[in-house]
Amino acid sequence: LHLLISILSTIKYQTTRWLLHYTRLLFVSWVWNVSFSLALVYASAWLVVNIAPDAAGSGVPHLIAYLNGCDVPRLFDAKTMVIKYISAILAVSSGLAVGPEGPVLVVGGILAAQISQINHPFFRRFQNPTDKRNFVTAGAAVGVATAFSAPVGGLLFMFEELASFWQQSLGWQVFFACMVSVFTADTLHSGISALKEGTFGLFDDEASTVFFEVQTQLATHAMAMIPA
Repeated sequence: LHLLISILSTIKYQTTRWLLHYTRLLFVSWVWNVSFSLALVYASAWLVVNIAPDAAGSGVPHLIAYLNGCDVPRLFDAKTMVIKYISAILAVSSGLAVGPEGPVLVVGGILAAQISQINHPFFRRFQNPTDKRNFVTAGAAVGVATAFSAPVGGLLFMFEELASFWQQSLGWQVFFACMVSVFTADTLHSGISALKEGTFGLFDDEASTVFFEVQTQLATHAMAMIPA
């Protein structure tokens, strides 16, 4: 997801810089930048409106509603997942004030729901409402953990925001899934970085999925920790 967003954003901004450098025409560069962004926005909106209207929005409220007992039709359709994934890439690449974190969370939940319903003898024992809900909970937590490169964050988000009911065993399973997902994502990112630098397996700032790090130090006082 982030690789495709980076590719589209690079095409837009590198072309804009090239036009500014070689044509020296600010208006032409502005027209290209705006036109490219509008084309991405239009493509994203067209896919949602005409192919999968259920993919509109981040989808997080719908997922929370399902995990709290509401019936949300077509939430876990494969078409909804694909269109949400593609439209998120196009919308974020256009420069809109949106982020991929919500769609990544929902795509994780949908993918987990699809896995639990695979028509195979191994997965038949999971084809019941309880296990499907557990799969969706784990998938959404994995989406959060992968988006922010934070396994514990994915687990805490599941406890605080997603699931209204959970067991201790489910918590350990979700935490393990979050750790594996973050490790896998960082390994894939290091593989992409290795194509240029030959450093496969090195989890540095270039290969990590952490997009920003807060380094500002703020002075505080012990009294601030006491509730008012």
